[in-house]
Amino acid sequence: MLNWETAVQKAFARRQDNLLLEFTATVDYKNPNILEKYKSKIIQRYDFKAFNQDGYSKVVRPLYNEATQAIDQKRALIVHAVALSQYRKLLAASLGVVLNPVILVKSTKVKQSEEDRNFFNAVIQSITPEDFRPLLKLGDSLRSALSKAEASSTTSSQGHQEDLTIAQMFTWLADAKRRGALAGPRDPDGLQHFIASIKEDFSPESTLVYNSQKKDNPTLLKKLDDPRNTIRTIFSVQALNEGWDVLSLFDIIHFDIASTKKVSLQDVQLIGRGARLFPYELPRKYDNAGMFSQDFGTDRYKRKFDRSPQAHERILETMFYHFVKTGAYWEGLKEDLLGEGIINRGSVKITLKLKEHFQKSETYRKGFVLLNKRVQRTEVTERELDAFLQKPLEVRPYELRSESLHDRQRAQAMEALETKKIKLTEEFFSRTLLRSALMVAEGDFFRHENLARHLPGLESVDVFLTRHLPRFEIIYRHHPNKSFEGLSAQEKHHLLVHAVLPQIRKAMDREMPLMMGSRTFYPVPMEKVFSKVKDIWLVADDGATGPQGEKLPFSSTERARSQINHFDDELRCDLSRESWYAHNDNYGTLEEKRFVKYIQNHITKLQSRFKGCEIFLLRNELEYFVYSLKDGRRFAPDYLLFINDRVNRQFYFQCLLEAKGEHLWEHDSWKQEALLNITHNAEVDLTAPPGGVEVHGKSFVASADFLLTVRAEHYETIKCLGVAFYNAEPEKEQAFQTSLGTTLGL
Repeated sequence: MLNWETAVQKAFARRQDNLLLEFTATVDYKNPNILEKYKSKIIQRYDFKAFNQDGYSKVVRPLYNEATQAIDQKRALIVHAVALSQYRKLLAASLGVVLNPVILVKSTKVKQSEEDRNFFNAVIQSITPEDFRPLLKLGDSLRSALSKAEASSTTSSQGHQEDLTIAQMFTWLADAKRRGALAGPRDPDGLQHFIASIKEDFSPESTLVYNSQKKDNPTLLKKLDDPRNTIRTIFSVQALNEGWDVLSLFDIIHFDIASTKKVSLQDVQLIGRGARLFPYELPRKYDNAGMFSQDFGTDRYKRKFDRSPQAHERILETMFYHFVKTGAYWEGLKEDLLGEGIINRGSVKITLKLKEHFQKSETYRKGFVLLNKRVQRTEVTERELDAFLQKPLEVRPYELRSESLHDRQRAQAMEALETKKIKLTEEFFSRTLLRSALMVAEGDFFRHENLARHLPGLESVDVFLTRHLPRFEIIYRHHPNKSFEGLSAQEKHHLLVHAVLPQIRKAMDREMPLMMGSRTFYPVPMEKVFSKVKDIWLVADDGATGPQGEKLPFSSTERARSQINHFDDELRCDLSRESWYAHNDNYGTLEEKRFVKYIQNHITKLQSRFKGCEIFLLRNELEYFVYSLKDGRRFAPDYLLFINDRVNRQFYFQCLLEAKGEHLWEHDSWKQEALLNITHNAEVDLTAPPGGVEVHGKSFVASADFLLTVRAEHYETIKCLGVAFYNAEPEKEQAFQTSLGTTLGL
């Protein structure tokens, strides 16, 4: 039989030195024949479960109606889906995220797709606030139940998380103080304006049918993730189960309300279509401390709120499957989705506590944490200017960026290029040409008003043109038959506008950012930063079995393992007996646990060097943040080491420490630079800064009495110090030890 597989095998067999690599997301490991065929050939398995656990997928939740509900089932499904979809869009817009979430309606039969669209349009045009009452009641009744369950249990399933999202939606709509609020005196709950926006965005023109018999403008399917997309609802049956992937898909409505409906492979595939995360970035000013996942940070391609499942913004990472719960349909579908790793058992809550011994210490009762602020750039040092102006910039012929070239063609073209060093001087570009390019390149970036924000004190664009631009060295790579000397004035202008000046802008954004972390650090009471009790939320995976045989949320990740009773002898550490460790346990990564073991092995040396001092190591679970002095980027060091000379009052040291795995060493190198920069350049001010400092996402101003008490301690030296990364690899561990010793004078 001639098919795609046999054709590939024939081509593969033509030469003995051929190598065949297959990439697939659809290996059915449950099929014994397929398993037998592939088990000896699998080089790397990265299935959806791993994809999900690494944070690249949406959280998938059910939202269903009970079959006994005495209302129009299809109407309720539509109202629920469009409400959550529109809430998601409006919330995203309020954060500066452009998102046009798509709803997929799965009809039972091809001929019914058009009827379902007509019904959908009729529901949209007739929606009233009354349609939301059952949804409002559902959210309100279970929000308190969820809070009670979380307060009394160490684990929480996904059971009522969707209801919390619904309650949050109505709270958000009714918030009249919010910027761009819908609520007002004549619309106190915001529903009238909300409904008006739904009717506008879900007009008949925003829907299309796509099935085997009718395909409305199929080219639009490829543009659903485009920011300008206006299609919000698609009606289909089976046509989009495979080979279709859209990141903007956030809601699926299953219109089969029959009590006899069965789970099919197509149902699982359909949900998998929209399970990939929609990439988004929150604005830099969005610093909701303690909400981002420390592992994922603000990576646009990963979930950001695994550590805060109750955050409003979690809906930007959540897809809802809307259906009528009849028979055993959901139980069967849930098991299949769990098996594929598309959904999780729920969330696991781990509680971290500060030891009583630490809470009674002077360091906790009278001590403080040093924080800096993000501030606007107000000066430029010669060192910063040199770093900005003296790094060579490489530019290439603009036409090589054309997408029409294949990778091989582009590589061959690049190999043939020659190199010439040029300068932004009149030897290479006329002054008129440079001025003209500055006026049109990168929008308004090279206007004096903006340049002066990056380079405070810059008198004019002419000064930038004559004093700064000539210092750049440009490495111009060109075709042998297209030397710089042969470029026309128009081509030189094109080169400046599309290649040279964009590179300079990137260098300026990187080396001379508008914001930076203040060199000055300010004291804040320790109890205001480090909570006595801190809950850590982790995504559950396979599940554990309870006493009645029920499945319980369970996480097998390293972050869920206690260091006190760790299975690995080399990592196990009874921290309950270690007076220097401030918390009851450590739930860090492997590298973080190795770091704690390192401190345990060297604590005697520290205690000998700093006799009579209180020495405490605190685990930082997104409670303390520091801003890079260079560019204002915010991060949370893994641990803080406090050395408090409580007897002689000679010094009070706060050391910021970061354990870093090999795979993140290069990616996070900027953090190491920031830590070392703090050691060399930070200073401490024992007064309250204007506007306070940020603590747990809010501005905090230390009281006058607290600051007076701190000053009354009369410490000779108060320092915030940063140390090089820790890694257990011998050479890197030695580098950390050297850095720590130099920093603390060991």
